[in-house]
Amino acid sequence: MKKIFLPIFMIFCLSLTSCDSLSEEDAESYVKLIDEKNQYLGRIIIIQSRLFEGNRSREVARETLEFITGEEIVEKYLQEKIGTTSDVEMMELPTNSRSMRALHDKFLSAIHYFYLSQQALEESGYVRSTGIAEGYWHESRYRYLVFGHELCRYTSVKEFYESKGQEGKAFLEFCKTPKPERFDPEKNQGQSKFMNEEETEKD
Repeated sequence: MKKIFLPIFMIFCLSLTSCDSLSEEDAESYVKLIDEKNQYLGRIIIIQSRLFEGNRSREVARETLEFITGEEIVEKYLQEKIGTTSDVEMMELPTNSRSMRALHDKFLSAIHYFYLSQQALEESGYVRSTGIAEGYWHESRYRYLVFGHELCRYTSVKEFYESKGQEGKAFLEFCKTPKPERFDPEKNQGQSKFMNEEETEKD
């Protein structure tokens, strides 16, 4: 029975595009397609974490020029560099395979939760208590990191970032980090940092 099952399983696997793995060529084509959007998403996740920290630590933080500028940058990057979730969903992908769509959905979900965070902030009137918005932000951050580790599986993607020199170094270092865990408010009460200080300085 085992001898019969193995070939059948292999055929089934191949019919599903190598069991949910992209070819190296398709992975490279995809990362080139979303690279700019992915970089800007990482930037606004970091900026938003700093805005949350400032909002909690100082009553007058929201009135400072730095805070207002940060909000404007987030909004600008969302509108001009990333686009709406519908825009990202409708992007023409290198292939229409299930594995390609599954990978793109991971990226899309990170953007979706960031938009939910922004929506929650607007609905709260940007008051000091932003727990719901921060919860969505943490989920966006988690999904963004999961997506990044998915890209790290592909040699062609790493080679693409190696070719970018210093600009791509951060991604290669990221690939050496442990896989992310969802934010646990019991363990990380009062924290909303995206990375440690050393990592944010590289951005």
